[in-house]
Amino acid sequence: MFKNKKFFASLVAFTFAINTIGFASTVSSVQVVDSDVPMGFSLPMGVFSIDENLYVLDTFNNLLRTINDRGKIITVAGNVLMLDQSRFARGFYRNGTIETSLFNRPTSAIVNENGHVFIADSANNAIRVIVDGYTTTLVGGPTADYLNNPTALAFDMDGSILVADSNSHTIKRVSLDGDVTVVAGTPGEFGSTDGEDARFNTPMGIAVGADGTIFVADTGNHLIRVIRDGCVSTLAGTFTTFDDESSDDMFAPIGGFLDGEESMFDMPTGLAIFNDILIVADAANHRIRGVLPNGEVFTIAGNGYSDYVDCYPLNSSFHLPQGLYVQDSQLFIIDTGNNLIRILDLAFLL
Repeated sequence: MFKNKKFFASLVAFTFAINTIGFASTVSSVQVVDSDVPMGFSLPMGVFSIDENLYVLDTFNNLLRTINDRGKIITVAGNVLMLDQSRFARGFYRNGTIETSLFNRPTSAIVNENGHVFIADSANNAIRVIVDGYTTTLVGGPTADYLNNPTALAFDMDGSILVADSNSHTIKRVSLDGDVTVVAGTPGEFGSTDGEDARFNTPMGIAVGADGTIFVADTGNHLIRVIRDGCVSTLAGTFTTFDDESSDDMFAPIGGFLDGEESMFDMPTGLAIFNDILIVADAANHRIRGVLPNGEVFTIAGNGYSDYVDCYPLNSSFHLPQGLYVQDSQLFIIDTGNNLIRILDLAFLL
């Protein structure tokens, strides 16, 4: 259970970020005092924990950050060297100590039993590793072609890393030696076909069930897919395209919102598992959805308005929620468009 649990227990879809109580500081955290380092988040996308400390992939600041017990955001790894014309941090690529290492749009991270942190450094097309205060590269790099915009990571049952490799439209496996193989999908070809010759469209979320089932947020197709024994099927969502043959967008999948057995999503991204429920960050619907094992979908939180409102789950508002992380019954939500971390107690689903 996380520290400050008395505080957390009183929250319902409440914001956890600046100006709130935070987690105890991590042993390896470093306070970056460069004046270019922003105080808040910039379109964060990923979240995980180590030893009861919460960590955030601050994607458009190119930083890995944590929050201390006074609610102050502390930079753990990465640097902001300069800003672009849009006032976002420019990304770079450099290994070394966590104080000097550089990233380019890190989106997701996972931690193994040894405390090694694996980071999807998406715009560097790399999986980076932090061990004992040093950042190295497991596979890929700005000029390598093993990966193409890796967005989400999950451990498979054998300890290898599953990657939602978004721009290649595939799910890949990376061994701890850095070997890359394709699990499902055809590199460079998008589509929505099920089966052993399946196609994806910009997958951006991945999770693994207790039985080894691989769940994929097939973001561009607005579907939730599953992989079992190398065969892909659609668990939830409805594939719909424009009917107008004269339209340039006639092959572009259309998102929507609908609960039930004939469900619809709009840009599903982050995935997490709570008991037998697959939790989905339905980004463009600004909602958190749940998928039952039979594929039936229901809304857990969010009223569909792109806004920031702390309230009871179905009355709360999000803006493009993406990263999810479950610890015990607590769901941590990266509310990307609001630059916030939100928390929701899922005990009501038990």
